[in-house]
Formats: sequence, structure tokens, C-alpha cells
Amino acid sequence: MFVLQVSTESNGSKSAAGMVIGSSASSGTGAQSYVQFQADKFAIWSGSSNIAPFIVDGGVVYIDQARIKDGAILDAKIGSLDGGKITADTITATQIDGGTITATEIAADTITATEIAGNTITADEIAAGTITATEIDVDTLNVKHFADVSADIINQTSGTVPLAVYNSANQFDGSFPGDQENNTETTFLPLTVSNVRNGATYQVLYSAVLGDTRQGKIQYSFTSNFASPVTLSPVVSSDAGTFRTYAFMWQGTITGMSTSQETVYWRINWIGGTHNSTYQSMYVYIDNTT
Repeated sequence: MFVLQVSTESNGSKSAAGMVIGSSASSGTGAQSYVQFQADKFAIWSGSSNIAPFIVDGGVVYIDQARIKDGAILDAKIGSLDGGKITADTITATQIDGGTITATEIAADTITATEIAGNTITADEIAAGTITATEIDVDTLNVKHFADVSADIINQTSGTVPLAVYNSANQFDGSFPGDQENNTETTFLPLTVSNVRNGATYQVLYSAVLGDTRQGKIQYSFTSNFASPVTLSPVVSSDAGTFRTYAFMWQGTITGMSTSQETVYWRINWIGGTHNSTYQSMYVYIDNTT
């Protein structure tokens, strides 16, 4: 066994310093050697640069520069790591194991379209039933193609209606021009359009062979008895002095349907005016998508 001990002591400051070098050399197992220092501050200096890369001061070890073997520091050795300690753009997908980042690791509203490369998310990356109407901004959905399937729309009754609906009606009034003339309230061309969504847009085409007519009103209602009908503007009037073919068109929006209504009743009504025609037809097209 070999032991070398060097020590100093200052009574005034009650500080002590010492060095112990020893070796328990033997022919058996368990031999060890040691070097120990006792000092208030211990440093190793570089003579050429006048820098101390290793300092022990007050029980704390300071290392200015060090070379550590790759992979020698494990996750368990790091107390905490946040985004402030990671340089931007230094971690890419190749550094992240597949399936290790889930929704619980991502703060809400932190990933926007600018963080997602084009064409990188496919149907395989989206769990079934995870995207609902609340996740879709109605003003940003850009659809280039629809599959060759039928589609419908949920309407005000919570039922479904087709994307568009249509109906028409026509009527011959007399056997020869001028045969029938009406100057009292008379309803012509009654037709019904079902499966209508409140807020849908309509197009109405009225075509007829008319003489001199006044106040023909195209109307729609949500009841078959036409309670509180809506009258389209302008009204139908003609003043040719003879029979001619006329065509009129209206466009607008269906509003005011209740949660139990999805049928619209249409007609042309000659109220308080003169009706003189030999043929009338009306075509109603309703677009439920708008």
C-alpha cells in the first residue's frame, strides 16, 4: 500500500487544502488507486490560452467546453427540454419515430395550413369520424372533383332533399283564340314542388299565348289553400291587340319555411284583371344548394 498526503492549514481563515495520493496494491483482487483533493476551489488551466475549462467552486462543477460521445446522453439524463432550447428547423421528420407524436402532445390551434406541406396528408392519416362540421371552415373548402355518387342536403326538417327539384304544368284554355276571357279571380297552372330547403333559390319560367291581359300574378305558398301567398314581381300583362307568344322569367330565394314544411305550391292567379289566352305553361326549378 502506498499513501502520500500533503496538507496546509490557515488558522486565521480556518481554510484547509490538501492532496492525498494512494494505492492499495496487492497480488489479490480489489486493488485500487486514488487521487483526492480538498480545496475551496479547484481548477484546471490551459497554459496556452489562459482558460480554465474545468472548475469546481462551492460544490458546483463548471465545464466551459466538453466532448461527449454521441448517444452517451439519454433522455433520462435531461431534466427538461422545451422549444426555447431547440433551434428552429433543426428537427425534421427523419428524427421523429413514427407514431410517437399523438394529439395529446400537440397544443390546440398550433398547427395551421402553413405548417403542412402540400399533398402530405392522405385518407390513411385521418381517423374515421374525426373531422366534423366544426373542423371545416365553410369559406375555405375548395373541392375540385366530386365522386360519381348521389348526394343530398339536410334541410330545415332535419331530413334530406335532392340538390335540385323541378316541376311544370301547362293548360289550354279554349278551342280557338279569344274563346275564354276571365275578369274575375281565377287560378291556373297549379303545381307542387316537394323536397325544398329553406333558403333555396328558384327560377320560374312562364310561357303563354296571350291577348290583352292585366294583373297575372305568379305566386307561391307553403299551404295548398294559398294562405298568405308570396307574389313575384313584375306581374304578367300584355297589350298587343292580338294573340302573341310571351315568355317571362323570375329568380329569387325561398324564405320563411318552418321546421315542418318542405313543400312549395305554385300558381298563376288573375286577380282583378283580364285574362285572355289560349295556352299557358309554367316551369319551376329549385336549387337546394344555394
